[in-house]
Amino acid sequence: MNATDPVLGRTPLHFAAQFNRAALAKLLVQKGATVDAVDNQGETATQIAERLKWKKVAAILTDPSVLFWNFANRANKLYKATEYDLAIAVYERSFALLHEVSSTCDDRQLRP
Repeated sequence: MNATDPVLGRTPLHFAAQFNRAALAKLLVQKGATVDAVDNQGETATQIAERLKWKKVAAILTDPSVLFWNFANRANKLYKATEYDLAIAVYERSFALLHEVSSTCDDRQLRP
């Protein structure tokens, strides 16, 4: 999922962003693609989508609720691999996103 192209250094998420594949980008992010990976040009998938003005892809790649799960899953994998310091840093990032999501919701949206 996070394999890089040997020529461009791009991941599947970079290519989904480049070719405006919103559903694929969302699936990759949900499955744990590294959203902050940079290619050989120093660009993330988000930067590619924004540069090309692919609004739907860019919205997915910047949606705090989508990114929360991505970072939480990544942190869990790091923790299981005993990479505790990295896991803590990624958990902190995911909780910051959770706070961002909850601050944009009103109380009715948070109730079951």
